Amino acid sequence: MRTTLASMGIVALLTTAAAAADTGTITVLATGAASERGTVLIQLANSAADYKDDKGGFRSAEIKPAGGRATATFEDVPYGDYAVKVFHDENDNKKLDIGLRGPKEPYGFSNGARGFMGPPSFAAAKVTLSDPTLRLEIALR
Repeated sequence: MRTTLASMGIVALLTTAAAAADTGTITVLATGAASERGTVLIQLANSAADYKDDKGGFRSAEIKPAGGRATATFEDVPYGDYAVKVFHDENDNKKLDIGLRGPKEPYGFSNGARGFMGPPSFAAAKVTLSDPTLRLEIALR
């Protein structure tokens, strides 16, 4: 009986450790914020459909910029493919302001991806979380 309980305990510990090993942390550092006004909005998307949605994505963060930078850390993220969109919402209206020549507020994407007449595709911005930590630096432009 003791052997069976001990075996069950070991199996439970191994299962918990395996489940924990399937998640990691993604840290996003946005650089190049033009001022300390407003917030930097960071959206982590886990699919092309989620990436197109501007309502918050898989996970999102709003960070006050300081010294031209803003950092968000997303913990317990399942291993897989993600894309990150970032913009400095200087007027805090929760949307990327667009003018005749394109965005009026600084923005950026994972992989330094660029789009033509719109955001880059999920595939172009895709990064893969396959280790316990992934650190991304996105330059706002």
